[in-house]
Amino acid sequence: MGAWFNTKGGTTSRYILASEGNGALLSLYLDSSNKLNLAVRDSAGGWLTLITSTETVTVNTWNYGAFTWSLSGTTLNAKLYLNDKVYSGSTASFKDFTGVKTAVGGTISGTYQLNGQLEGLSSYNTALTSEEVNVIYTNGRGNWVSYKQSS
Repeated sequence: MGAWFNTKGGTTSRYILASEGNGALLSLYLDSSNKLNLAVRDSAGGWLTLITSTETVTVNTWNYGAFTWSLSGTTLNAKLYLNDKVYSGSTASFKDFTGVKTAVGGTISGTYQLNGQLEGLSSYNTALTSEEVNVIYTNGRGNWVSYKQSS
């Protein structure tokens, strides 16, 4: 999943995408330091920030954020993309987020709103390669939707 976003900043966490339900979580959010994060619920139900960008998001500027994930046995492998940077993380302790509901620009309950704009939301039923995500970033913003279907 990915989206172009432009935030005005804030002193709390702001969610770009929040997939929640049945005690599970998979969320793409900005923390109070304006760093992009990918978080899940661990097996015990606790919060687990899987990946945090080292790059700080520039406020009042369009940025591209995305993540991909795949399973290798019982290990969740994820990549977090912020503009032209890529970060990786993995964990074997996570709650299955199959069937969760996804909110855009905040949480399901409406809290932790982005305080900005979103554009070009994309979702795929298979993990994109780093090259494919880079093409989306390189092509820039626009009101378009693209699809990749697994065979």
